[in-house]
Amino acid sequence: MENVKPVNVSIVGGGPGCKAIMDMIFAEKLSQLPMRLIGVACRNPNSMGFRYAQEQGIYTTQDYRDLYQLKDLNMIIELTGHEEVANEISRTKPDKVMLMDHVAARLFWDVFQIEEERLAERNRAEEALRKARDELEVRVKERTAKLAQTTEQLRLELTERKKAEEALRKSEETLRTINVELAQGLSDVFKALNEISSGNPTVRIGETSRLDLIAKLKHIVNLTAKDLGEIVDLSHEFAIGLAEHFDVLHRVSKGDLTARVSGGSQVELLESLKKMTNQTIESVAREMAERQYVEAKLEEMFQTVKKGHDDLLSILNMLRLGIATINQAGRITFLNKTAQDLIGKGKMAVLGKHWQDVFFFDDSDKTQLKNMLRHHPRARRKLQAQVRFQESRRYWMDIEVADDPRNPQKQILFLYDMSEVYDLRRMLENKARFHDLVGKSKPMQAVYQKIREVSKVDWTVLIEGQTGTGKELVARAIHSASHRKDKPFVAVNCAGLDDSLLTSQLFGHKRGAFTGAVEDHRGFFEVAHGGTLLLDEIGDISKNMQTSLLRVLEEKEITRLGESTPRKIDVRVLASTHRNLSEEAEKGRFRSDLLYRIRVARIELPPLRERREDIPLLVVSFLSQSRAATGKDVRDVGRDAMRALLEYDWPGNVRELKSAIDFATLHCKRTVIDVEDLPSEILHSRLVARLPGTGGSVRDEKRRLLSALEAANGNRTLAARQLGISRATLYRRMATLNINSRKGAAPLGPR
Repeated sequence: MENVKPVNVSIVGGGPGCKAIMDMIFAEKLSQLPMRLIGVACRNPNSMGFRYAQEQGIYTTQDYRDLYQLKDLNMIIELTGHEEVANEISRTKPDKVMLMDHVAARLFWDVFQIEEERLAERNRAEEALRKARDELEVRVKERTAKLAQTTEQLRLELTERKKAEEALRKSEETLRTINVELAQGLSDVFKALNEISSGNPTVRIGETSRLDLIAKLKHIVNLTAKDLGEIVDLSHEFAIGLAEHFDVLHRVSKGDLTARVSGGSQVELLESLKKMTNQTIESVAREMAERQYVEAKLEEMFQTVKKGHDDLLSILNMLRLGIATINQAGRITFLNKTAQDLIGKGKMAVLGKHWQDVFFFDDSDKTQLKNMLRHHPRARRKLQAQVRFQESRRYWMDIEVADDPRNPQKQILFLYDMSEVYDLRRMLENKARFHDLVGKSKPMQAVYQKIREVSKVDWTVLIEGQTGTGKELVARAIHSASHRKDKPFVAVNCAGLDDSLLTSQLFGHKRGAFTGAVEDHRGFFEVAHGGTLLLDEIGDISKNMQTSLLRVLEEKEITRLGESTPRKIDVRVLASTHRNLSEEAEKGRFRSDLLYRIRVARIELPPLRERREDIPLLVVSFLSQSRAATGKDVRDVGRDAMRALLEYDWPGNVRELKSAIDFATLHCKRTVIDVEDLPSEILHSRLVARLPGTGGSVRDEKRRLLSALEAANGNRTLAARQLGISRATLYRRMATLNINSRKGAAPLGPR
C-alpha cells in the first residue's frame, strides 16, 4: 500500500477530550488516516489540553481564527461541544479546510476502536507465531543437546587419539634412530667378523675395543627389542634371526674365529627390520589420516551447532516478547534484543546482576514473582504486573516463568509488553464508564454530556426513566461531578410514604410534636446541608406534599414539625420519576408550578432495550460483582447465553439484568454461564421468539414435547436425548409450557 500524505490538523477546545485526541494522533494509531497536529486553540489557557499542547511544542492560541493562518492546514476538529462555535468556524474557515465537529469526533473514536480490534487480531497472530517459534525452539534445543553430547564423545575420542598419536610419533622417531644405529653397527660388525673369519691377519680387535663393541651391540639389540615390542609384535622369524646373530656376536667375542654370519642371514635380518619399520610408518600414517578425518567431521559438526545457535538467537531476537534467563542464584544469564530494548541497556551491562536489581516491582508483585519462581511449573500462573527498569518508564507486563529444558536449575522469564493494550483498555473503560454508570452507546454518551453540563450549576434537575434504568446512579454522578461532591448525598424514596411520615422525614420534627416524637429529629434537608438531596419517585407524593415542597424550593428554608421558626438550608435538589409528569399535570394529579420548578434541567434515561450494545459491558461489570459476592470462579458468559441476554426485552431494565446475572452466577456449575443457567422468564421469552408463530406455534411446541415424553414412556432423559436438548433444558421448557406430569399434562383439545 502506497504511503498516505498526513492530514494537518488543528483542534479547537482544550478539555480532556482534546488531550485524548492528541495522544491518539501522536501515537499514529490510524494507519489509514495519518494525522499531524499543528495547532490548538482554547479560550482557557489553563485547560488540560492547552497546557499539554504547549508541553509538546504545538502552536497554541486563545483565538481559533489564528489557526486559519497556519500553513498547509487541512482540518479543524471542534471539541468544545457548542453548536454555535462549530457553526461560526464553518462560516469563517478557509474553503480548503475541513471541519470535524464534536459529533464526527465521536465517530473518529469509533474508528480508533476498529484500529484497536485490528491490533488485537495482530496480537493473536503474534501469539500463534510465538507458539510456533516455541516449538521450533524446543526442536532446536533437542538437536543442540544431541550435538553437544556427540561433540563431547568425539572430543574424548580425539584426546585419546592425540595421546596415541604422540606415543606413535615418539616411537617412530626412536625407531628411526634405532634403525640407523643398528644398520651402521651391524654393518661394521658383519664386516669385521667376515674379515676375521676369512683369516685376514691384519684385522684385529683389541680386547677393549672388542668389549666395547659387544656392549654397544647388546645395548642396541636390547633397546631395539624393547621399543619394537611396544610398537608392534615382532615376527617369529625376525626374533629367531636376531637371536642367531646375537649368538654369533657372543661367540666371536669369546675368540671363536669360526663363527660367521652368512650374507643371506644379514640380508634377511636387515629386510625384516626394514619391513617392520615400513609397517610401523604406514600404521602411523593411517592413524594421522584417521585423525584428520575425525577433525574434519568434528569441525563440520561444530559449524552445524554454531549455525543452529545463531539461528535460534536470531529467532529469539525477532520475537516481540522479552526473554531473560536466570540461574539458581537469581542472576541474569541471557537477554534477547526485545528485553534489552525494554530495559534500555545492553546485555553486558545487565548480565550477572540479580533480577531484583534490574526489575523494579511493587511489593505485592515482587512477592508473587518470587512465589512463581519457587512453585512447580504446573502451579504457575501468568503474572500481570507493573514494572519499571531503573530510570526507564513503567511498563504493564504479563510475565510467565518456565524452567530451562537444558538445565532445570535455570529458569526463563517471558516478558510480554502489554502497556499499549492496558492504555487502550483504560481509554475504552473511561469512555464506557462515567462514575458508576456503564455504557458507551450514543444515548448513554448523551446522558454523560448532560450530566457534565448540569453538574456545573446548582439548578434543580428532573431525572426521568423507567424503573431500573439507574436514575439514582445519575443523581450520584451529578453530585460527584459538582462542587458539592465532598458534602453529603441523601436519597429519599417518596413512594409509599404518607404525608405525615414524609413531612417528618424531610423537614424534621421537634420533641413532642406528635405521639412518639420522643426527641428532636433532623430532617433529610438538614442532613444534606451543603450537599445534594434526591427526591426519588417524586411523582407519587400527594398534592399537599407538593405544595409544601414547592415552598421549600422557592424560599430555601424549612420549618420542623412543632416549630414556628424557619431554618435556612443550602441543598441542591434533584428529582426522579418513572411517570410522565406532563401528563400527570394535565390530569391535575401533579402541580404544574412544581413541575416547572423541578424541571429546570431534564435528563431522560433510555430503557435497556434501546441500548442493547451496552449489555455486554454491563454483564462484565455485574459478573465481577457477583463473583466477588458469591466467591464462585465464574469468569465469562457463553455465546448462546449472551445471545439470549441480547434478545430479551428487559422490562425491568438494568436492575433486572443485574438480578439475572446474580441468578445465573448462583446456579452456574462451571466457570462459564450457559443459557440453561439463566432465569426461566428469559428462556421462555427466547423460546417463544424462536417459534414461527404465536399461540398456535406454542401449542405445537407443547405437542412436540408431549410426543417425545410419550414415546420415551415418561423417561425425561431419553426424551431430552430424542429432542436433541439437555435434560435441564427439557425441565425448563416443561415448566414454561405447564407440563407437570411424567408423561405430560392434560390433553390440548382437538388437533
